[in-house]
Parts: sequence; structure tokens; C-alpha cells
Amino acid sequence: MSAAVPNDLLMRFRQATPEQLARIDEILGAGDREVRSTGTGAEDGPGRDGAKAKRTIRKGEFEAAIERIASRRLREVAQLIKKDTAQWLAEQGVSEDGVDSGGGGGGPRYRLQNGGGIWKIIFEGRAAEWKDEKGLHYVAYLLKNPPEEPIHGVKLAARVFGYADIPERSLGKEDASSQRAIEKEARELAALLTGGDASELVKEEARERLEELARIRQQAGKRPETSAEKTVRAVRKAIQRLHRDMAARKDEQGKPHPVFVPFAEHVRRHLLTPSARYSGPRGARVRAGVAGGFTYEPPEGVVWSE
Repeated sequence: MSAAVPNDLLMRFRQATPEQLARIDEILGAGDREVRSTGTGAEDGPGRDGAKAKRTIRKGEFEAAIERIASRRLREVAQLIKKDTAQWLAEQGVSEDGVDSGGGGGGPRYRLQNGGGIWKIIFEGRAAEWKDEKGLHYVAYLLKNPPEEPIHGVKLAARVFGYADIPERSLGKEDASSQRAIEKEARELAALLTGGDASELVKEEARERLEELARIRQQAGKRPETSAEKTVRAVRKAIQRLHRDMAARKDEQGKPHPVFVPFAEHVRRHLLTPSARYSGPRGARVRAGVAGGFTYEPPEGVVWSE
């Protein structure tokens, strides 16, 4: 009958590193040759000096014990690695399901998902959560629905929050038409004054009309802000506030957050900067014909999912 492996020896094997286990395997290989040369491995009789020979066990049983110990030890190591990895991801503000494996077959790389009070953001395969706020609703709509033409801020608010849509004539088209008519008339009057065919009386009337047009344009520049313009300003401020807060976010180590900071840069580069072309001084907005517009110009390969 084979002897049992001592408990202290089992504990040593349990604590062995992979390198130590490999060394044990080499020793056992040499021990196997020794066992074959000395007998069956059972207890030998008294030696020449009368002392009892050392008790041994069969190599097969010994190796089976080592294999069980090594397997258990490796499972424990794997669990520790998984636990440490999950802790590191949590410290980085990244959930395990937001890690990109690099194989192209994992989860989405770009996602904005409203979970009812908390948004889940996945940017370039990394995931994090952000509190609910209006600016993120506007950003999410634009990123998921890139407009072919800039969308007016009032229409954007209507589609995001379900407000009644406003007719185009209320979004500045009438002002644009009036401004173009004033500029056309002013050019014609200026041509009349520089020409030599008009009488002095006609020229005097042209000067008075030019002064009147100048007063009209000055008053138009000082008119009170309309409700549509207030909505556009509120939408823009909400998006800018979201960008500012995300760009300044730090992780637990005080470093730039690995999800929010690059996402904020993406919003700045591909949404805020293109939209700024349609938010200049009031006169420029009217002439552009897309006053108060917002747009998103995604880079190649970026598609946002629900």
C-alpha cells in the first residue's frame, strides 16, 4: 500500500509558482528512473546497518497529486488576475463590457444609451456612465442622425423633446428676405447717386431713402431677441456646458478621464466647430440662410448605435 503525501508537502506544492512546478516535474522524471532501478516503490527491508529504508510512493500517484494541486493553484491565479483586472478597469472608469478586444467581433465601439437618468457612453470601445442632462440629449440625436443640412436649434429641440415643430417662416426666413430686399434697394440708390442722368431732386430723394434704410438696418440689429433665438441659445449653451464638464473630468488618479475627455474632444471637433459656422453675428446668421443651425460631421468609420 502506498503512503499518503504529507500535508506540509502538499501545502508547498499549493504555493509553488509555475517555474517551481516545472522544476518539480524535472526532478520527478529523474526520480522515476531511480524508482524503476530500486524496485516497486514499496517499503524496503532493513539495510545493512539495520536502519529502515525510506518509504516511497508510486510516481503515478505522486504526479496525479501534483496535477490536482497545480490545477487548483492555476484556477486561483486566474481568479486573482480577473479580480485585479476588474478592479483596474473600475479605477479607470471603464466597465468590463466596454473593453475592446481588438478582434472586431466584440461589442459596439460607439454607443450613446439613455438608461433613464444615467447615460451609458461607449467611445472607441471604452464604456462609462454620465448623469442625465439636456446637452447630452441634443448631442445624442445629432450623433445618431447626422443631418445633410444644418438643423435649426428650434427643430432640434422639437425632435428631441417632442415640442411642436415651428414653421420655417418663424425661424428667420422672413427676416432674411427683408434684409436682402433692403440691400438690393440700397445698391440701386447708390448707383443712382453716382450716375449723371438723375436730376438733383431725384438724387435728394435717393439720399433721404438711403438714410431711412440705414436706420431700418440699425433698428433691426437692436430688435429684441425672439423666442426662436432664445431656444437656439439655450441649445447651444447646453451642448457647450456638457463639453466643458466632460473635457475637465478626471479619473480617480487625477488623470484625464479615458472616456469623457476623448469624447468631449470628438464633440468639439465634429459637432461644435462645424456648427459654429452657423452661429456668427446676427447679420451673418441671417445672410447664411441657416441661422441657428447645428450639424455633425462624423469622421470615416464612426457610426453610433442605440
